[in-house]
Amino acid sequence: MIVHVHIANLAAQSGASLFLHTHAPPYRSSLGIRAPAISAAHPWIYNKTENLTPADVAYDSSFTHVIAESGDALPTGRWELVDVIDGCQGWKIRKDVLELVRERGLEGLLSVLEMKKASKLWIFEKHGG
Repeated sequence: MIVHVHIANLAAQSGASLFLHTHAPPYRSSLGIRAPAISAAHPWIYNKTENLTPADVAYDSSFTHVIAESGDALPTGRWELVDVIDGCQGWKIRKDVLELVRERGLEGLLSVLEMKKASKLWIFEKHGG
């Protein structure tokens, strides 16, 4: 089976296609990058076409997987949610800095900033695909 992944804009900007390139040519044996056994038998195709509507992506018969920027981008009867990827939503500055430093010393000072996270990418697989 050929895996045909549509990568949404945010995922492409985040480098998803670079990390996923293990499963698709060109393989660089000179750099020690060899095709995994599953990739040689089952090639992956990455598609980063922009300006596709959710309907274009959902009903295009060639896509088997989609990395989308919304959890409700695809119809649930046709697509199954595989995973959700969280990302940075911003930073929160903790107000209890002095208490943190008193309790934990320098480690407390380092915990003044807290990263706020939120769901950013949704990975879908087509039923029967």
